[in-house]
Amino acid sequence: MKRRFKIIIGLLVVCGACLVGAACAPGSYYDGFTEKGQTIKVCYDRNGGVFASVANIDLVDVYPGSAFENGGIKLIAPGDPVRGDESKGGSANALSLSIASRSGYLLAGWYRERAPRVDDKGNMVDDYGNVTTDPEKQGCVYSGKWDFENDIFSLEEGKDYTANETALTLYAAWIPEFKYTFVSDRLVDVTDDKGKPTGEKKYATAEYLFNPELQSGDFEMTLPYYSPAGGAMLYGNFPKISVDNVTFDKIYTDSEHTDEITVGKIQHSGTFDLEHGIAVNPVSTFYTSWKDGEWFKIKNASQLSSNARINGCYEIYDDLDFSELSWPAAFSSGNFRGKFLGIDGVKKISGVKVFQSDISQTYGGLFSRISADAEFSNINFENATYSLEKGSRIQGSSFGLLAGNIDGNAKLENISVSGKIIIGNIYVDSSHPLESYNMGLVNGNIGNVDTGISFENIVCESDVPEKIFCTVEANGNVVLSRPVKPEE
Repeated sequence: MKRRFKIIIGLLVVCGACLVGAACAPGSYYDGFTEKGQTIKVCYDRNGGVFASVANIDLVDVYPGSAFENGGIKLIAPGDPVRGDESKGGSANALSLSIASRSGYLLAGWYRERAPRVDDKGNMVDDYGNVTTDPEKQGCVYSGKWDFENDIFSLEEGKDYTANETALTLYAAWIPEFKYTFVSDRLVDVTDDKGKPTGEKKYATAEYLFNPELQSGDFEMTLPYYSPAGGAMLYGNFPKISVDNVTFDKIYTDSEHTDEITVGKIQHSGTFDLEHGIAVNPVSTFYTSWKDGEWFKIKNASQLSSNARINGCYEIYDDLDFSELSWPAAFSSGNFRGKFLGIDGVKKISGVKVFQSDISQTYGGLFSRISADAEFSNINFENATYSLEKGSRIQGSSFGLLAGNIDGNAKLENISVSGKIIIGNIYVDSSHPLESYNMGLVNGNIGNVDTGISFENIVCESDVPEKIFCTVEANGNVVLSRPVKPEE
């Protein structure tokens, strides 16, 4: 099927070596060029790309035969700044119209010959070197790269040239963007074209495409790392997989995860074969492992405060002093399901103060609740203060120094708690008696203190002893009571 296209004419006039540009429909200017002796047509085939970001346009330069009286001429490359040089008959518009581009590709050059790309077995191959059965995706291989600095275009002796035929066609060779592919250790659902799960699973992958420079053909990518200043994982250009609540852990060169990369960067292996206008190894594949949760490396209280998440996973490397900082509300008002892990020994978190004044909050403590998914190890909460300024109006509320409730399946190991519980003017009446509040030194879920927690030097005080007393039983439960009025 014959291709229909508009044509950009770059007309080289020998006298003065002027260059002009104009757009016209097929054939509309050819007779005029022929009458002026301009019959030598050089076509630049966009070959899947576009000129001037407009589809279905090719670039054609038409020269007079007299330009070749001295044996030949140098061609002017599409996009060459000389096409915009007004002193040589060019224009900014002519230059703009001659610039070729293709989304997702870079231009390797202009070539005399092209052929369908196949592998050693004759299978169709796409631009990435992969076997394909779709003719629309088959790539090309090229030869005869034109050197616009040194090559000379000459006419065949004895041949008549007219503007209705092409004296020379040069094909744009497009090299695809290089690609990093990262195959994870996490399975996800396979979906069909409509996004419906097929019932199969595959390992989640992520890709990063980039347009490398032809001069070097290489690219380094920095691997994710924990910010020394902030404590959070920084990804930069590294793409995350489409799995929620995971953090990058390790990267390998092999699918068996035996050859771990321990340096901070990886190098793409792709190169260019400019003789044939193709990319060699344009895809570099690596294999990654990921940890559940959003992880942080914490070395000071400010880092923890800035990265507070109810699902956060915190590796604590140094003691944290909260005497000058507010304890994050995400912890004291949410259902914590992350991790607090002291690294290289027990780490101390001291000076935490929580003031609860929200009468609608059912649970209260340094952590409102600690869920079954949570994990604590090697942490000493020291000199903590929990002030219950206003208790909840809802019966069954639970309050404690560490948490209002600790799920029995939470993992706690080598945790110690010390500090003070202060009972303020909590709301009580005949409908909401003191007994509706579950209070405990460590947590309000009476009798559910995990064996991984030790506590000592915890005191309970009342801000309003004339209205409420608080006493501590031997098992650590806090008993609230009204003062006994003296008999009249």
